[in-house]
Amino acid sequence: MKISEVSIRTQLSKDTIRYYEKLGLIRPQVIHHHRDYSESDIRRLNEIKLLKHASFSLKEVMYFISLDDKFQDIEAIYNMSDEDYSTLISLIVRKQKEIDDQINSLQIAKQSLTAMNTKLNSLGREQ
Repeated sequence: MKISEVSIRTQLSKDTIRYYEKLGLIRPQVIHHHRDYSESDIRRLNEIKLLKHASFSLKEVMYFISLDDKFQDIEAIYNMSDEDYSTLISLIVRKQKEIDDQINSLQIAKQSLTAMNTKLNSLGREQ
């Protein structure tokens, strides 16, 4: 599929898609000098979006995806180096904590907004 369709389906700009391609995060087929993006590319782009939304830096996204590519089967995971394993576990634990912190902050903000909305509604003013 063409980049315009990928852009619509992933809600990423064409420039962003091209940038991720340049970084090697996706690898569309090139047919007659035209890129042909697959469903696999779309899944990968959506995965990148989720990781970025979860506050992964682009460097962390690239690392995470490279490990994901490298360890597609269970045997490969069992055979990964201790260093790769420790780095991956550290990254996951750190990101889980960051996400938990974001969730807590959002819950506090939501409580404040709910309280403010309740006060405003008690004034009985029409909108």
